[in-house]
Amino acid sequence: MPERLRIGVIGASWYSDLRHLPALKNHPHADTVAICDVINDRAEEMDWFSGMKPKEAHLMLGISEIYRHEGQIAAIPSVEKRIQGT
Repeated sequence: MPERLRIGVIGASWYSDLRHLPALKNHPHADTVAICDVINDRAEEMDWFSGMKPKEAHLMLGISEIYRHEGQIAAIPSVEKRIQGT
């Protein structure tokens, strides 16, 4: 197993913002590298609880890629695990 898993999160709901993403950020063996939601604005505006602008929130969480369809995350070879956050 790699020292740190590269994670893609499917679903950018308020719950992901409140629970999944902060937990992954603090996990010693996880790097969240991508997020998607069928409602594109939701994935881009993951700042409901942080109070930051969307791009700042993504940078703080280390998320470099934003997608609209889960198939796009599934197609990224470097994403080792996906979490269904919806």
